[in-house]
Amino acid sequence: MQLAEEKLLELCEHGDILDEYGVRLNVLGRTSLLPEKVQLAVQKAEYITRRNTRAILNLCMSYTSRDEITTAVESCVRNADPSNPQITEEDIDA
Repeated sequence: MQLAEEKLLELCEHGDILDEYGVRLNVLGRTSLLPEKVQLAVQKAEYITRRNTRAILNLCMSYTSRDEITTAVESCVRNADPSNPQITEEDIDA
């Protein structure tokens, strides 16, 4: 995570290069699972590139198998049929 923070802050320091090429940075995933310092670096990098429109750099972070399973189960529970509350593999796959 320290490497992620360092590289995001490095992008911020050299933001003129991203501006020159019109690159906007989007960090995808549950950034709330990241350490606070990394969250701040993400916010800063996204903020300084927010007006760039020629290219988008999507950086997928904070995808964990446990979080993915938890999210799938939460979605199944929310969408469950009260008359048949059984959750199947197909429900989780959906």
